[in-house]
Amino acid sequence: KADVLRQVQELEMVRQQTQRALDALYRIGIACRGVDDPHTFLTTICEELRTIWAFDACYVALCDSTDTDHYRMALLVDGDDYEFIERAEIGTLTRHLLDHRRPLVMQDLVAERTQYGLPPATFFGSAKPSRAWMGVPLLIGQDALGVVSLQSYTVGVYSQADVELLARLGSSMAVALENATLSHRQGQLSRNLADQVALRNADLFVISDIAAMLTQQLPLASTFGSVLDFLLDALHVECGLIGTLPNATQPLLIARGTTASAMPLALGRAETAFGDAVRHGE
Repeated sequence: KADVLRQVQELEMVRQQTQRALDALYRIGIACRGVDDPHTFLTTICEELRTIWAFDACYVALCDSTDTDHYRMALLVDGDDYEFIERAEIGTLTRHLLDHRRPLVMQDLVAERTQYGLPPATFFGSAKPSRAWMGVPLLIGQDALGVVSLQSYTVGVYSQADVELLARLGSSMAVALENATLSHRQGQLSRNLADQVALRNADLFVISDIAAMLTQQLPLASTFGSVLDFLLDALHVECGLIGTLPNATQPLLIARGTTASAMPLALGRAETAFGDAVRHGE
C-alpha cells in the first residue's frame, strides 16, 4: 500500500510539472508573438522556466548566423541578478550542445567536467561553482537558434526526465522564436517596400510635373527657372543650377540660392560633376 501511495504521489508530481510546463510554454509563445525585442524573449524564457524547475542560475542565448564564436545576445540569471551580454563568447558546455545538437545533463559538473574539456572549475555569474547542470539547444530542424541551460549549486537535482522535458520545451521555444523572427523580418520587408513605393510615386510625381511644365511652351529661362524651383522643393535642398551646354543654340544658366560670383560662367563638360552626368546620361 505504501508503494502504491508513493507511485501515486510521484505521478501527481509529474502531472503538475507537466501542467506547469504547458502553461509556461503558452506564456512564452504569447510573449514572442509580435515582439522583436530579444531582451523580452530571453527574460520571459528564464522567468517561465523558474515556474517549472528550481535553479540557481539560468543561461539563455541566441545564435548569430554570421559568427560561430559568439552569441548575438545572451542572458545570465544568477539568483536575482539579470545580466544581458551582447556578443557573448560561446563557452565549452554550450558549444557542446551546438556541436552535437542534443541535450545534456550532469549530476555533478565538478566531477564530470573533464569529459567535456572544461577547465578545473566552471562559474556562472557568482564565485560559486555550479554542480548540477542541464542544457538543450534550441533547434529548427538542424539549425540552432540558441541554447538554454539551468544550473544548481546542489548535486543531483536534475534527472534524465528533467532534461527530456526541457528538450521538448526547447523545441517549442525554438518554433516561437523562429516565428517571432520571421514576423519581424516580414514587417521590415513590408516597411521597406512601402518606403520604396512612396519614393517611386514621388519620382513619378516630379517627372509628371516637369513634363507638364515643358509642354507649356514658355520661354526657356522661365521653364528652367520653374523646373529648378520645383526640384529644389521636391529634393528639400536650398541651392542648385540648371543650364545648357556651351555649344547649345541658346546658352543659358539659371541658379537659385547662390551668389553670382559663385556661379560658373558656363556649364561645361570639363567640370567633373557635370561632365560625369553628361557622359553617363545620369
